[in-house]
Amino acid sequence: MSIRSEFGKLAAAGLVVSLITGCTADRYFMVPKQDLDALNTSVINQGEQVVRLENRTDENFQALTRLNEESTKTILDAITEQVEKPACPPTPKQQACTAGQSGSKSDGRADRLKGKVVVGELEKFYLAGPGLIYDARIDSGAETSSLDARNITRFERDGNNWVRFDVPVPNSEDMVTLEREISRRVRIIQSSTDES
Repeated sequence: MSIRSEFGKLAAAGLVVSLITGCTADRYFMVPKQDLDALNTSVINQGEQVVRLENRTDENFQALTRLNEESTKTILDAITEQVEKPACPPTPKQQACTAGQSGSKSDGRADRLKGKVVVGELEKFYLAGPGLIYDARIDSGAETSSLDARNITRFERDGNNWVRFDVPVPNSEDMVTLEREISRRVRIIQSSTDES
């Protein structure tokens, strides 16, 4: 064998290997020339089918959208017919109080002078919750009110500061326990002492 024939065989084998690897690497397939017309016709037919499918899908979507809008309108019309429009209740007539008019103690109203409530040194005080009524001393110079509280215990509930305390029941030795959330701290100094 000559070197030329050996070289020719190696070149042919290399060409076959490069063609095979080139085809698989780029994913191109070789099609015989006589089949190109059939392939082009098939591609055109498939493109036309895709266009027809897109048109049919668009028509179906438009039909579903119309059906949904009609259904929503029917529901809204039914709701409008069934729901009555709200009407405001009539305003109750209230008795007007005139300034300077003095009410009697029996009807539960305080005395008034020039539009201001007139109170005495002692008045009744209602403590909501336990529903107790206390005698309260009125101090016109005080900024805050105070209540006799005993056994004061601070605690935390749901991340907030609370206080539990006992208050005496009027005209009794009994105590009522109350719990309230702390809204603020106030330092109270009595006028009779310097202690807070």
